[in-house]
Amino acid sequence: MGQIKCYNIKYSVNEEDLASNSNFKSIDDLHNSLPKEVTIDDEIKSEIDEIIVNAISDQTGWLVEGFNWKVEEQTPTKSDNTLEKFMKGEK
Repeated sequence: MGQIKCYNIKYSVNEEDLASNSNFKSIDDLHNSLPKEVTIDDEIKSEIDEIIVNAISDQTGWLVEGFNWKVEEQTPTKSDNTLEKFMKGEK
């Protein structure tokens, strides 16, 4: 099993966090000090795999022996607007 590299991490940092970390002068300083990349270990990946296996089985009704997966960036797509197609005379 491999590891999962998480990157471009953006944290929710607020005034309360800044008050709890008084060695930082501003929210930006605190935010910039946090790691932007984290590698998730095999134990967590195993838990994620189990969740995915259960989701596949729930959706298909079949037991799963194995699978591959990757995280894909979601790109905005133009919606299939039936009314818009109707107005243009498309089917």
